[in-house]
Amino acid sequence: MPRIPTSLLRKAYAIDPLLPRLLPPCRDLRAAQNELRWLREHVDDVAQARSAKGGPFSKSAFLRDLVQQRARGRPLQYLLGTEYFGDLEISCRPGVLIPRQDTAISVQCLVRSVRDAQNLPSELRVLDLCTGTGCIPLLFHHEFCATRDDIDLRALGIDISKKALQLAVHNHKRVRRNRGWAEKGSIAYIRADVLANPFADVVRSRLPVSTALRYAKLPHLWDILISNPPYISPSGYWKTTTRSVRGFEPKLALVPPPKASNDDAQQGDAFYQPILNIASEVEAKIVLLEVADLDQALRVARAAKGLRIFDGVEIWREQPDEPHDPSSETAEFPVLGEGNARSVICWRGTGAAWLGKSERASTYKDVAAPDVSLDARFRLDPMGLPQGDQLRPHWVKQLTEQQRAEKHNVWRDVENLQHQNVRESAGDESAGEAGKTGPGTTAGSQNTHEGGSSKTKLANHAQKRISKALVESGNQLTDSQRREETHADHSMSAQETNKRLSRSKPLNKEQQERLLQYYRAGRKITAIARELECTRSTVYNYLHRWSIFQAQKVPLTEEQRIDR
Repeated sequence: MPRIPTSLLRKAYAIDPLLPRLLPPCRDLRAAQNELRWLREHVDDVAQARSAKGGPFSKSAFLRDLVQQRARGRPLQYLLGTEYFGDLEISCRPGVLIPRQDTAISVQCLVRSVRDAQNLPSELRVLDLCTGTGCIPLLFHHEFCATRDDIDLRALGIDISKKALQLAVHNHKRVRRNRGWAEKGSIAYIRADVLANPFADVVRSRLPVSTALRYAKLPHLWDILISNPPYISPSGYWKTTTRSVRGFEPKLALVPPPKASNDDAQQGDAFYQPILNIASEVEAKIVLLEVADLDQALRVARAAKGLRIFDGVEIWREQPDEPHDPSSETAEFPVLGEGNARSVICWRGTGAAWLGKSERASTYKDVAAPDVSLDARFRLDPMGLPQGDQLRPHWVKQLTEQQRAEKHNVWRDVENLQHQNVRESAGDESAGEAGKTGPGTTAGSQNTHEGGSSKTKLANHAQKRISKALVESGNQLTDSQRREETHADHSMSAQETNKRLSRSKPLNKEQQERLLQYYRAGRKITAIARELECTRSTVYNYLHRWSIFQAQKVPLTEEQRIDR
């Protein structure tokens, strides 16, 4: 770092004796003057608050202390306690990453594209991973609800840091109070680990995202996924960050945890593949990921393309709304805007219409990938039953765009049914207590009857949709595929299947019914095992036993009929 000229120090001292102390962290006289002005305003605000409580307070001593801390490299945002993120003033505390304006610009550009769409659902769900201060859900809510009061916005922030979640909740209350937000929409925050393996031993403090959503009784499907994860490599941490960032901001929010098998670039990209897998699980229509530079953006875009579930992938620069030079585009992906590459955006299905894109904006073909995609429907092939560790389903087709949308609507109905059951059970309890204590029993009974009627209608509607989706899926199979399904010459007998089931943890009747419902709805074996908290081998064995009974037309016992 070059030394500051003596002439500049003298000029700064002539303006204000405290100004030379701010030149080393600012490196510019105008920037130092602005910071000193902000510090004085902060001291005046603190003095006014202290005077209301009474007691001695020295403004000059407090100002000198703040200048001294800033001279040591402490971030100005930690001294002032706030930082602007778009139009919102966000509280900042040590131990939580300070929001950057580059992130705010990308979020605002995304909101401007989405809020003008005409085919948005009645409830738009936004999931923010590695939320930090909670600034992204707050800014999305502020920008979106300002013009679209006809849409219920449901935002959820997820972070592993307890300190970050406490600050996010504080910012939510603070912004809602200062902005006078109505109760339209909702914002919540939960704790989860993006890097946690959902199939490993679960630790309460490091729950996987899918498990945390299930424990919190939150929806499984989300429309938009946004994330500003740790993306700086170990070498980039020492080469590209300032002394103020290295000395005071949390390294956990900047550099991914090290792994012995990863090189420098792979460690910097450690969060992106798990986040893309989560986006596939929650069936996000739009995914926005912040990156460090163009090289990392290309790696992330290739990873998203490798999933083969997105209709298009673009790279956004620091100013994505500005006209871009077509010559700056890469051969693989469009690069929009001016400045450095800052984010990667992916879309699929109806997300293309929300962004004003065509559903086939990219040059690659959308072919379902059986190992990662939730949008492909599979059927178990009895002839090729896997053995040992080679447990893989037999994939025979992929869903059309209409069937994919129908499947999404079915799961929305199921979630609405679950939430309505919770509300009705609470209403039944309150109605029962009212009936015991005095009048009001008739009204409570009437409300319960009306709720049950609406519940029945919603259940029938969901069942019709599920049946229709299954029938359409069956009509898409070829004759050879249908013959494979009913082939009776199996490689494993029913007795061998029962032996396997006896060695594994058995499922109760309720779990078996849920397994069959999930399988008929087209869910993945991995997702079914996670929902039932059992192994994938157990799911395969039950499905194979049912297929043997059906193909061989063996008379079923009462217990087997219930299982089926």
